[in-house]
Amino acid sequence: MRRTVQTFTLERMFAEQDADVLVANAGDDARDVLVDAWILVEDGEEWRVETDPGEWSPDLSEGLGGPGPLITQVYDGLYHFMRTNTVTWCGSEVSGIDFVSAYPGRDGESFETLEEYEEDIAEYVDCGSGRADGS
Repeated sequence: MRRTVQTFTLERMFAEQDADVLVANAGDDARDVLVDAWILVEDGEEWRVETDPGEWSPDLSEGLGGPGPLITQVYDGLYHFMRTNTVTWCGSEVSGIDFVSAYPGRDGESFETLEEYEEDIAEYVDCGSGRADGS
């Protein structure tokens, strides 16, 4: 479920910061993998992040033989964006990877539905505490 927190955080990064800087920090390889996976989408002159895995490329591959990137490459691309960019909108600047790791509900066990989990992630990315920490 870490990828859900990463994609929601990446979406907010692109809303809050200069997309060219975010991409330059992460590098061409990470960008290309996320573009090929339909996670990072160029809309005219804007970038957007697709947070719904159901909308990602149907060609994502679990192993050999698929035409799209391996799912492990997608995870690596998301990680690279988090490692090389920062969260700037919740007070003190913090690396994306530290922000994602600090999400209190990352095990997903305190939620009965995927919708509850995604709502909690969205609330956390919007600088809330998340419900999983008991607040």
